[in-house]
Amino acid sequence: MGGTPKTLSGFLGLDSPDPITLIGERIRRARTLGELIDILSGIPKQLFTSEDHYRYYRTYVVPKLRLVGRSYTQGHPVREWQAFRHSFSLEVALGRSYVVLGVRRVIEPIREVGESFIVVRERAVRTYAYILGLNSDGRLFVNRVPPALTGLHGNLVSHLGEAVVREVEDVVIAELLGFNRSVDLYDEVTIADEGNYRVQGEVVVSVNQFWTGSVDSIEDYYRRVVTAMEVEVQNYVRYLAYDRVMVELQTLGFSARFIGRAARDEIRIVDAIYYGDDSDKKAAAVAVALCKRLGGRVYNSGVCTCEVEDRALGRFSVTVDTSRIPYGGRYGDIVVKVYTYRGSRVALDLLREFEERVRSLPRGNFRFMLGNHLIEVEGGYSTSVAYTPSVQPLALPPRLLSITGNAFYVDTQSRVRVTHPEHGVITLRFARPFMISFTTTGVDERYPGEVNRVILRKLIKEYEGEVLGLARGYVDPYAPHLPVGANAQVG
Repeated sequence: MGGTPKTLSGFLGLDSPDPITLIGERIRRARTLGELIDILSGIPKQLFTSEDHYRYYRTYVVPKLRLVGRSYTQGHPVREWQAFRHSFSLEVALGRSYVVLGVRRVIEPIREVGESFIVVRERAVRTYAYILGLNSDGRLFVNRVPPALTGLHGNLVSHLGEAVVREVEDVVIAELLGFNRSVDLYDEVTIADEGNYRVQGEVVVSVNQFWTGSVDSIEDYYRRVVTAMEVEVQNYVRYLAYDRVMVELQTLGFSARFIGRAARDEIRIVDAIYYGDDSDKKAAAVAVALCKRLGGRVYNSGVCTCEVEDRALGRFSVTVDTSRIPYGGRYGDIVVKVYTYRGSRVALDLLREFEERVRSLPRGNFRFMLGNHLIEVEGGYSTSVAYTPSVQPLALPPRLLSITGNAFYVDTQSRVRVTHPEHGVITLRFARPFMISFTTTGVDERYPGEVNRVILRKLIKEYEGEVLGLARGYVDPYAPHLPVGANAQVG
């Protein structure tokens, strides 16, 4: 892997250690639990990559850190004789580029007996895990991560009361976050080996090489895309069979409705039966009529079924049943379902047609957002492909055949650019053909909601006057423009 590194800017000089190193050195020198908590709680604002990260750290991390080493008792809202004892401990994992903080909260249900308390049930443990790491600008980011990142094994640095500090290799932390290489401190990188690369913020690029041994790796891409399309083609063949049945029903004069629900597709002949009617006889009549027109064989295996052998669609079966009349209702539907089998001639023709279409596709440029990162793939091939098949239905609406995915075929002619308003731009090039896909580092499921609440508080504070004025009073959208705000005056 080759690349051009970024220079650290802002508060850091070229010879200054990065924030993680500074924090790690201070943590190693801490001699008491209080001193350790003060170090972690007092990280200055200028060390964070943005004000939002600093606000998140102060809002969600610092309050939990200040509870470490303390305990308190909380009464039960209903059972006055029972209470809960909460106690907090801390695990700190120091890496070269990361600091993982794990605040462990133990909740013990206790009961007052005489002048003391006893534990009456098994205790519950909740773990809040956060990671501090180096961003692409050399400053700190903070994320809430899954609790699996706590309890890491490493060399013991210190044991300060309810806090334990250990040294952990970066590779252990990175693997748990979902990547094994980090290139976010570079402006431009040429990737020559497969792996999961953290390229900017929480954006991870998974790079996979081809192992099929074909002379031309683009053939592997074609084969992968065509294989992914097989399921869609089979579903489309079933759709064509439904269309064939719909044509025959309309020819018989029925008013039928197709209801598309993927594997639960069905045709309903609405309000065809009524309460007290001989519904089985009506279903059998529809099955016989369909079978005669489709040229199949009809039988009853608990439900009226017609087996059809079609030159194009292959073998498929049609079942005719009745719906349950709802309570208090008078009418019910006749329900027609179609089941197809693999290996039809039209399926093979469509796959061959699709492969010809894929092979004729030129290199393309693709742009999409992953979070608040803009990703641009230039000169590649996407695994998301759609085309209009030559065989179209008659009675049902036309359909496209499509497969979706965020994977791309890239080679030495391709380039990937990842852009972020704070992190800047990083450019990826490739030394040989790869299949790449994009994901994000592992975060706790509660993290997005916590970030949203931090941003909302910032917006409310930033636009306080306008927000209060708009929230408390009605503004006529058709009135002339008036000043909006808590102290707005109209002269």
